[in-house]
Amino acid sequence: MTELYHINVDMQTTYTRRGKGLPPACYERFAAELPDLIRPGVLRFSLQNVPANDPNITRVLWALENAGVDVMEESLVREPRFTIRRTRQYTADELMTYDYTHLCPQAELGDATHDGKCDDLGLPYLKTPILPHDAEWGKVQGTEMSALIAVRGKLKTALENSKFRGLRLVQPVFRGLMAPKESEKVWFIWSDITLPAALNVYRDRNHDLRSFQTPLNQGGVLYEGYGFPPEIHYLKSDLEPIAGFDVALTRENFGMDSTPQPMPIYSRRFLHFLSEEFGLPLEGQPVHLDNVDDIPWVGPYPEAHAHANKRPEGLRRN
Repeated sequence: MTELYHINVDMQTTYTRRGKGLPPACYERFAAELPDLIRPGVLRFSLQNVPANDPNITRVLWALENAGVDVMEESLVREPRFTIRRTRQYTADELMTYDYTHLCPQAELGDATHDGKCDDLGLPYLKTPILPHDAEWGKVQGTEMSALIAVRGKLKTALENSKFRGLRLVQPVFRGLMAPKESEKVWFIWSDITLPAALNVYRDRNHDLRSFQTPLNQGGVLYEGYGFPPEIHYLKSDLEPIAGFDVALTRENFGMDSTPQPMPIYSRRFLHFLSEEFGLPLEGQPVHLDNVDDIPWVGPYPEAHAHANKRPEGLRRN
């Protein structure tokens, strides 16, 4: 797994958005800790795509702490004053070591209508023409958080003939000036299996942290502290009654637009099929099966066992 840091810290001015940035005195204390990284008079500090083992990461975090910023608690507020993201990227071989994965391919196929219209399953209507013409699979544009995948052609036929447990192919409602030809139509990868509640909390449309322990229908953004993209966690014992599925849907809906959808989860066997039979790249995040019922939390510091990475006391399930 490759982990990169992205950090942005601004000083509050009349030009910064309300609530963003550090107060001038605080920012000046922060900048004074890093004279080799922040030139005098520069009102914005930025580190992008920096490997987690770069010693400057810890220096920057300690500089914030020394300037009077509670880095851990800052992640809990609606709109943090600065940005810290620990992005994690997995190779195909690494994803294959997990029992389950949330696939999020870079390839795209089709575009949701973005008008809030959906079918009885809550799946979005699809614009026509369905582009690109030569693609047989890809993520549907407009479903970035759930990463809804569309398929057609030989891949769709192979999936129809497979015996993947929980797999369901659903043809969307098409909207456009012309109906698609039979060869142009696509199907969504869906499932008739629903997973139990995730351990994560999420941010709702008001940016408040909420619990997944009650049904989530209105949509939201998965939360895992400073980890990005956030990775979904389940209590291992909760999944035992449905163990052995190949495709299943999260109980929760994801997305901040008008048509949030559940997130499809795929088994290692399903990934192996995509990779070995069709040579498709495997891109996404692992699904974690935890033995302890704790809220998942990724701290800001690169050292895995750093004391400063402890879960904030204010992180609770509402």
